[in-house]
Amino acid sequence: MIAPLTLAERLASSRLMEAHKAIVATLAPLFPGVQVVRHPGRVDVADLVEKEIFSAPTIAVAATRVRVARELAGEHGLAVEWTAYLVVEDKVVGNRRVERDEIAHALGAGLLAVLEDHEAPRWGLEDITDPADEPRPELRPVFTVKALERGVALFAVIWSQTLLSLGEAFWDFTSPPPPDFDPRVYLPGDPPPPEEAP
Repeated sequence: MIAPLTLAERLASSRLMEAHKAIVATLAPLFPGVQVVRHPGRVDVADLVEKEIFSAPTIAVAATRVRVARELAGEHGLAVEWTAYLVVEDKVVGNRRVERDEIAHALGAGLLAVLEDHEAPRWGLEDITDPADEPRPELRPVFTVKALERGVALFAVIWSQTLLSLGEAFWDFTSPPPPDFDPRVYLPGDPPPPEEAP
């Protein structure tokens, strides 16, 4: 039975914000000269153009989808889709004028390299998976013609990771299993057990 928690208790036990802050803290020193910030959700291109909420170049990291992931011991995880929005514009770099898409490609390739590293994408946290292989991390453009006319382009690097070991486990795998524990494992496509067969 799940227990009631106050808002303060839920805030204290929430690991999503911890992960969000850890991602930004890890990425910021890896991209000197680029503003790396947390963002609360999806970036609306219209707001980006009209309100100029970011100064280019910026990497704005957001949790854009969160789903429950069940674990064998009864705990659960949070499968999080992270999106790093790349806000770019034409810029002079090293006495050379560089167009916005070239800057976005360079930043995007840099982020993908971080996500392929053996250590960096754990963000200094425990109980978090490596970036998922399916779907693979990807870079994609998300800007509009209107944004281009204002001299701004928006790209996104998207990847997924799961925060593990949330909730209460019903078995620790070392003590005897609970009396109602069913040790059988059924994979997709397996026939149902006899007592469940129609």
